[in-house]
Amino acid sequence: CADGKQIGRVTAAAWSPYLKCGTAIVRLEHASHRALANITVRLRDGTLKPATLVDLPMYDPEKAIPRGLDKTIPERT
Repeated sequence: CADGKQIGRVTAAAWSPYLKCGTAIVRLEHASHRALANITVRLRDGTLKPATLVDLPMYDPEKAIPRGLDKTIPERT
């Protein structure tokens, strides 16, 4: 939600132990919504939580891990 209006739908969500936060893939209704900074996500229980839109991939934007350039494995917590 942005300014109380629905701007898209969560299509997948999970806890990220690497990022130490909840993550989700969202299908936005309009490409222009990518520029929004302050959004909220409605959880299954109906509560709203603040969220940040980021491009995929959420970490490793240079895609160094699948290309074998970064061989470090993130610590599991």
